[in-house]
Amino acid sequence: MFKKIIVLILSAALLCAPLTGCSRDKTAGQIFRYDIVAEPTNLDPQLAGDHESMLVIENAFEGLLTLDEDNQIAQGVAERYEVSSDNLIYTFHLRDDAQWSDGTPVTAADFQFALQRIVDPNTHSPHAHSFFCVKNAEAIYNGAAQMDALGVQVIDAHTLEVTLGYPNPYFPTLMASSAAVPCNEKFFLSTKGRYGLDADMLLYNGPFFIRKWSHDEYVSLRQNSHYMSEKPAIAGGVTFYIKEALDLNRLLDGNIDAMPVTADQLEAVTKKGLSYDSFEDTVWVLAFNGKNEVFQNANIRKAISYAMNRSTCIEVLPSYMSFADALIPNAVNMLDRSYRSVAGKDLMYGYDPAAAKSCLNAGLAELGLEKLPKTNIIYPDEPPHNLALSLMQKNWKDDLSSYLNIEPLPLSEVSEKVESGSFEMALIPLKAGYDAPDSLLNNFLATSKQNYYGYQSAGFTSALNAALESTDIVSKANAFAQAEQLLLNDCIVVPMYFQTSSYATGEEVTGISFSPFSGQIHFKYARKPA
Repeated sequence: MFKKIIVLILSAALLCAPLTGCSRDKTAGQIFRYDIVAEPTNLDPQLAGDHESMLVIENAFEGLLTLDEDNQIAQGVAERYEVSSDNLIYTFHLRDDAQWSDGTPVTAADFQFALQRIVDPNTHSPHAHSFFCVKNAEAIYNGAAQMDALGVQVIDAHTLEVTLGYPNPYFPTLMASSAAVPCNEKFFLSTKGRYGLDADMLLYNGPFFIRKWSHDEYVSLRQNSHYMSEKPAIAGGVTFYIKEALDLNRLLDGNIDAMPVTADQLEAVTKKGLSYDSFEDTVWVLAFNGKNEVFQNANIRKAISYAMNRSTCIEVLPSYMSFADALIPNAVNMLDRSYRSVAGKDLMYGYDPAAAKSCLNAGLAELGLEKLPKTNIIYPDEPPHNLALSLMQKNWKDDLSSYLNIEPLPLSEVSEKVESGSFEMALIPLKAGYDAPDSLLNNFLATSKQNYYGYQSAGFTSALNAALESTDIVSKANAFAQAEQLLLNDCIVVPMYFQTSSYATGEEVTGISFSPFSGQIHFKYARKPA
């Protein structure tokens, strides 16, 4: 018996159809231009993890729930949903006019298949751990249960029931993420393993479809004529141009309509009279490869960490970066408030040369070594990382009598080496994929495909599970903070600094929705003069 009913209600006035009924509105139906610095790797929503791929997916697909212009959870394919009194059963009622880009209906079975793919261990989805709240999802992922045990049931073509293993107030947020968009099983099987690798290897159910994907040049999205919504798209489409680097002049000269900008570029942006949004959404960490024999030793990791006088980095940080005293950045929320305001700050211990030396001696003795082996630290070849690591390099030499080499590489190469495990230490950026602390913390679970660090901790897993299963916001925040603290105490990553990301829009451009989370830039409601 359902006692609590949540109905998502659209705004009272319907927006006119962009390319027909709004012909007098010359700010609607325009094509928008946005530069990206890498080719999307795979547009399979259940597999994609890179920013460029998720950016395209967010604009070409729509989940049961979605984000509105203000980044709030809103109706997507589901016209409403209900939640049982114990917060375990979600019943989604789909629009009966929802269609794929080929005109076939979008059904509850398409969402069931998508959720099955996420937790199927053969999919290797980077999003699997986020959906372990669904009943039996973790057991299926670990091979301990069959797929038919998953708590996702098709009631009829337009009704989907999802049963959770424990209450998760973030579940609506998960269902609005790019991973939870539908997948048509028949079409998926017809692609014979090429799903998402090219424009004709996808069906789309969002406001736009990919008209053309010219690899290494651009991805062109245009309005999907089969997209049905009481709030249809205003923009006529968006073209993502693939460039080697971002160029502010392209925005200032009106050649593109929006772009991420650094704090150093904001003066030129404001001087031009352009608007921008900013979020502290990224944390830069020094990561150890725990699969490496030396860095499997916790005392060695702690020695290097204790010998880092990270506060000295403040002197070399630009205005858009700040000292990190914890792992989760300020943009991440606990439902209706900032996670950091609930969980607190100052989770990292400080510079301690004596503790560093003691840990080093203990670690070397445990490994049967006389000194720390030659160690290489890779980092992105861009400011201020060289200066910051040079300061740490001096600490290690002075306090540990050890020389750690630092090697600059393009960010893409650093990412490739970390993901393949071909590193000893690396300075890397981390950000949450959706608005919840576990979105970032999940990457450190022993079974996560994104655990490139070889981290294994039963205590961390237990604390994270406790956080996910708690229904009280304070208890949940405390459990998340405990998991975060355990991770930091184990020194598999050392937070260095937070970074604020800013996004600027061109002259008279409105309606582009920016979010601090991966790929969530929406062009559906964008407007500009013809």
